[in-house]
Amino acid sequence: MEETELNRIICMKKGMLKKPLEQHSHEYKNLYLKMERLCMEYCKHIIERDEIDISPESSRVIKYCILCECTFL
Repeated sequence: MEETELNRIICMKKGMLKKPLEQHSHEYKNLYLKMERLCMEYCKHIIERDEIDISPESSRVIKYCILCECTFL
């Protein structure tokens, strides 16, 4: 996949989350998931680690790509 194609997919994927995914149709969710799979496969990920607060007493470390925003375990 060409880099320009992937960049367009990343932009579309980010735009699709302006409203929570749960508020959209089944077809919309499937399209989002397909774009996420393409990003996972073709993006040259730059992984960032971050700590997010779960509650006032606990936090969790997450990893995500700063380019496509996919998350990793």
